[in-house]
Amino acid sequence: AVVYTDVLQTLMMFCGVLVVVIICCIDLGGVGNVWSIADHGGRIQFFNFDTSPYERHTFWSTLVYGFFIMVNGVGFTQITYQRFASVRTLQISQRLLYAFVVGLYMLWIVFYFSGLVAYASYSDCDPLTSGKIKKTDQIIPFLVMDKLSHLTGMAGIFVAGVYGSVLSTLSSCGNSFACIIWEDFLKDRPYFHRLSDASATNVVKLLSLITGMLAVCLSLLVEKMGGIYHVSNSILSSIAGPLAGVFFSGMCAPWVNAKGAIVGLIFSFSFNMWLVIGKFVRGGGSLVRLPLSTEGCAGNLTLLLNSTLSTTSATDNVLATTSPADAVLPISTISQGSTERTLYELSYCYSGVTGIALTYIVSSFVSLCTGPQRELSTSCPIATQA
Repeated sequence: AVVYTDVLQTLMMFCGVLVVVIICCIDLGGVGNVWSIADHGGRIQFFNFDTSPYERHTFWSTLVYGFFIMVNGVGFTQITYQRFASVRTLQISQRLLYAFVVGLYMLWIVFYFSGLVAYASYSDCDPLTSGKIKKTDQIIPFLVMDKLSHLTGMAGIFVAGVYGSVLSTLSSCGNSFACIIWEDFLKDRPYFHRLSDASATNVVKLLSLITGMLAVCLSLLVEKMGGIYHVSNSILSSIAGPLAGVFFSGMCAPWVNAKGAIVGLIFSFSFNMWLVIGKFVRGGGSLVRLPLSTEGCAGNLTLLLNSTLSTTSATDNVLATTSPADAVLPISTISQGSTERTLYELSYCYSGVTGIALTYIVSSFVSLCTGPQRELSTSCPIATQA
């Protein structure tokens, strides 16, 4: 039921954003014109081959991050597994994997292109700098209300797409969390072992409800931390990396024992969370904003005078609504980033792979010191092949 619901919600999300992108592209003169405006503004940087790990986005850092997303998101995560496990046979799930990857790339292309459309629409009148919005997360909703308000129902389609994406992710995560807790921690306990199927289903539903409530509470906290993309990617990569490292070690390091896996997971998780907390406290690795223009805004002279006279108050207002790691200053005071190079300045793109590597190395070392795993279970296909 969750998988069928996810399909409908994902289609709503995809169609909602796609409709906005298509209509805005038509108004802007086509895809080629949107691409040209974005390229002229320095928003397209596919071939930045800088090898410094401190640069937020380069060809190499995004390649590493893409590798982690595919390995973790498609290979190890419970959310993906429950989708593939919902079909009848392994062969069907393997074929669906190819369709899943293609659909995922199509979804990403639409989402990222929506950013180019938003930039092209406001290339000469930035809503953030002019004070029409307070956070970068608000740019797409503002675009819908500003440019497409004359189309009846368009705002509703977009909102349906947004809610579809949220509910799709939340339902999958809630179901996965409930299943893992039940299967790994509760099912074999004396009290829960005696429950009927109907009672066990109610317990799983309750666990899913608790997950949803926790997600709502955490969303209220994350909203105060700045841009959702920056915050979510930093935190999720730091948590998912060590977890993916356990799976990776189990498949590629048959000598790793239970003690080694636990120690490796704890060490890697602690290291990653230390870096994440340090980044948000110190503002390390934050995005240096590219130049934004307000030359085409109506009443630009008044805006310029007000901005000049109240730069301090404007800066304080923006800083009050964003985190230190995601602060956005007016054009005249764009941050050029700190010259200090510490671990906190490392790009978030490396967090996931770092978690995998640390888990693998530490778990192998501890396992070799405490007695490596020698007997492989014949019930595990990967272990049998190894």
